[in-house]
Amino acid sequence: MLKDGSGVFLTHLALGLHERGWDISLVSASKSGDWVEWPHLKDRFRSIASNIYELDFFNRSSPEFWNGVRALMEILKEKSFGILAPQSCVPASACLFARDLLGLKSPIVLTLHSWGINRPDWMDLWDSWALSKVDHICFVSQGYKDALVRRLPFEIDGNKTSVITPGLYIEDSYPSKEALRDELSRRYEVSLSSFWITTLGGISERKGHLELIEGFKLLLEKGYDAHLFIIGPVREKPYFEGLLSFCRDILGRVRFMGQMSDPHSLIKASDVFIFPSRSEGLGLALMEAMALGVPCISSNVEGVKDLVCDGKYALALSEISGSEIARSLIYAIENYSEMLYTASKARERVLKDFSFDRTVRAYENLYLKFLVES
Repeated sequence: MLKDGSGVFLTHLALGLHERGWDISLVSASKSGDWVEWPHLKDRFRSIASNIYELDFFNRSSPEFWNGVRALMEILKEKSFGILAPQSCVPASACLFARDLLGLKSPIVLTLHSWGINRPDWMDLWDSWALSKVDHICFVSQGYKDALVRRLPFEIDGNKTSVITPGLYIEDSYPSKEALRDELSRRYEVSLSSFWITTLGGISERKGHLELIEGFKLLLEKGYDAHLFIIGPVREKPYFEGLLSFCRDILGRVRFMGQMSDPHSLIKASDVFIFPSRSEGLGLALMEAMALGVPCISSNVEGVKDLVCDGKYALALSEISGSEIARSLIYAIENYSEMLYTASKARERVLKDFSFDRTVRAYENLYLKFLVES
C-alpha cells in the first residue's frame, strides 16, 4: 500500500533500485479513504515502473482479498518476476497463495515495517503463518525484530531474517532555524518567543496524540508559553473528533496541520519534536527530526529504541502518559542547552549511520543472493 512511512520507504527504495538497473513493477491497493500520500507516490512510481497493478489486499477477511489473489495469479502467469517483495504480512500471504498454487519458485522477500497492537488473535495467527512460509524476512530495526519475535507462536529461523534499516531520504537544505521561524511565525501568527512543539504522524490512538495533548494542557496550566503543531492526516476519525473536543479550550495553542507537502520546515523551526508512539517498526519521523538537528522527546518502544538508545540521542519517556509528557516537556524547557547538545549528537549519528544509499545496496545484495540461488 502506498501509505504512511512504509509507502514512502517503498517508493524511495524502488527509485534507488531502478537507478541501479532493476526492472520494477508495483502492486498496490487503490486509493482509499485517508490515503492522502497515494496520488503523489503513485505519480513517482509511474516514472519508473514497468507495470502498475491495483489489487486490494487491504482487508483479508473480504471477498476482495481472494479476488485479488486470483488476479495476482493471472499476473504471475503472464509475467516472470525474479523477486516478490511484499511490504507487510497481508500481501505476503497473497503472494504465497498465488505462487504456490501456480507451482512457481519466485522467492518471497518480506519487509516487515510494523505489526499492530491490540489485534484479534486470528490476525496474529494469519500473519504468523505468512512469516513462517516466506523465504526471507527483513526487519526495519533490531528493536522491532526483538519485540516481534517475543510475540510469535513459533521460533523464526535466524538464517531467513535480516535487519535492514531504512535510511534518510531528506536533505537539510532549509534556511536557518531563525529564518524559518521568522517566516512561519508570521504565517501561523505564533509568537517567536513561544516554545514550539511539533509531532508528525497519522492521527490515531497508536501515535499517542491524546496523551500528548493531556501533557501539553498540563504544561500550559503551569504557566509555560507554548504552541503544539500536530502534523499528519486523520487516520481514525472518531479518535480525532475526540481530540478536538478534549482540546476545545486550548485550540489557539494547538494546531492540527493535516498532511503537509513539506512538514520538515516547520519541524526544523520548532524547539522540540515529540514522538509518543506506542508501536513503531523504527520511527522515520523521529529519525528525520534528528537529522534536522531538532531536540527530541520520544517513547522508548520496539524499533524506536534503536534511535533513542536509552536516552543517549533523545529524551526518553518512561511511560506514555500526560503527566510523563508534561514532565519531559518541562525538563526540555528548563534544560534546553542539554537538549541541544543531545540533538547535535543525534544528528551526527543519523547522518553517518542511516544513508539511504546503504539501504538500497543492502536490499540489492539480498535480492541478488536469492536470484543466484533460484
